[in-house]
Amino acid sequence: MTRSSGQPNGSLTQQAASLAIDGACRALRLPTVRIQHGELADAATRDGLTHRAFLAEVLGAEMDERDGRRQERRIADARRDGYQLLIQRVHEGGIAGIAVYDLSRLARNVRLMANLLHELDRQQIAIRAGNLPNTRMDSAVGRFMFHMLVSAAQFQRDLDSERMTAQMARVFPGWRAPRERSFRLQDLE
Repeated sequence: MTRSSGQPNGSLTQQAASLAIDGACRALRLPTVRIQHGELADAATRDGLTHRAFLAEVLGAEMDERDGRRQERRIADARRDGYQLLIQRVHEGGIAGIAVYDLSRLARNVRLMANLLHELDRQQIAIRAGNLPNTRMDSAVGRFMFHMLVSAAQFQRDLDSERMTAQMARVFPGWRAPRERSFRLQDLE
């Protein structure tokens, strides 16, 4: 850690410490720590926390915030206008069947697709995929094919994302992906 020689014991001034924390948090991509470090440090001083307890509080705050943002992204995936309109019409019973060219275009992940298939089965609504013309999704084989294809589509989407992340890291040193991925490219190599 860099220290200023103008202060007793070589310690940083409050302003210099805040600037150092801000810069480090930006570099390490810790937005919650960057925003809340002052009030967390004041609370730790008031409560007489040890350095380890303070660090645990800071990291806990960052993890809580990241979990919240992850949950918001999952909810946002399910809020797509077309997907929501489809779900609404399925619940209302206003459709007799669904025809798509490619199953991967219906929803962004396996969970949403499994929920959709369950609801379609419950409402006895047929689904047909143009690239699988003779496959009925309401049979055991059809459900198996549906889940396998949807899983493969999500895997391909995650793999493409991993490849792009690796490419961005090579082109822009120090660049990091904004969120964790389900699959990692190095797991496949």
